[in-house]
Amino acid sequence: LLKFFHMRTDTSSEARKVYFSLLKQKSTTERADMAMALSAQIHQIAKAGIHHRHPEYSSEDVHWAFMRLTLGEKLFTDCFPHILVKP
Repeated sequence: LLKFFHMRTDTSSEARKVYFSLLKQKSTTERADMAMALSAQIHQIAKAGIHHRHPEYSSEDVHWAFMRLTLGEKLFTDCFPHILVKP
C-alpha cells in the first residue's frame, strides 16, 4: 500500500504523512468501517459502469454481470452456466 502512495505524483509527501498519521489514530473498527465503505463505493462504481455499457440490462442482469466480473469467467461459468450476461 505504501508503494502505491509513493508512486502517486498528485499527492505531496507532506499530505501523505498527514493522511497516514490521521489513519493511525483511528481504531481498528473505524479503519474497517472505512474499508467497507470504500468497498461498497467501488461496487457501486463497477455496477454503474456495467449499466453504462449495457443500458438494456435489468438490475438483476447488472448484478449477475458484476458477479461474473468479480468471480472471474471460469468460476462464474462453472457455478452459473445458465447466466449469459457479460460485464
